[in-house]
Amino acid sequence: MNKNSFMRVNDQELSTDDTLALMYLLDGYEIRESIKAHFGILEFARARKVELTNLDLQQGLDELRYQLGLERATNFQQWCLVKKVPPNALRLFSQITACRDAIKKSFTEDEINASFVEFKKDETLYCLFCLPLPTEQEALNVHSEIIAQNTTFAEAIQDHGDSETRSNGGFIGEIPCIELPEEYAESVLSASIGDLIGPLQDDGEWSLLFLHDIIEPTLEDCEAQLRENMLNDGLKYFTDRVVVLDAE
Repeated sequence: MNKNSFMRVNDQELSTDDTLALMYLLDGYEIRESIKAHFGILEFARARKVELTNLDLQQGLDELRYQLGLERATNFQQWCLVKKVPPNALRLFSQITACRDAIKKSFTEDEINASFVEFKKDETLYCLFCLPLPTEQEALNVHSEIIAQNTTFAEAIQDHGDSETRSNGGFIGEIPCIELPEEYAESVLSASIGDLIGPLQDDGEWSLLFLHDIIEPTLEDCEAQLRENMLNDGLKYFTDRVVVLDAE
């Protein structure tokens, strides 16, 4: 490939200018939206009064070098020259990358705890087993047998379930609260571990549910995800404030 080419597409070599111009002509809207999102990070950082060190800025460039397989700084400098990557682009890249991490670190303990309250509610997992049954009466009969302790839910699965239900034991998954189907969300949320729920009707089919376990996320396990979510949520506001205009 020609040393002045930015990339090769099939049998065609594209320079940096070719690539940028083609993206602008074909994907102008997407480019603007992407630029807005990246510059929104800078606006967000200003609002949070984030201060960057030279080490923060250098770290972003180092990560880029490793991603490109150019661990040696001299190789990276040569790559930038060949690809015609101007210093201003590198400066902005390092600022945007560093600001992303710095914003996430800037969220206070109180902010994290407040975000965790809603996150915990939405992401609590409900471990459910389901026994589909053809009629309400059959569902009521099986329900009565289980309540009377004449059989267990696991035994009822084997006695009354179809082949698929018997093979997987009726397990339908560990479902986050926010994803619980509307048809039985209220019943599940009001139940306790070990409760038999139903009969419930869904799309003309009756079923019994068994709540095997409730798994609540811990702050320690999800703090990184919370910081990422808070960054993305706040970024929406600042992205909308970025104005992108074509040069005349």
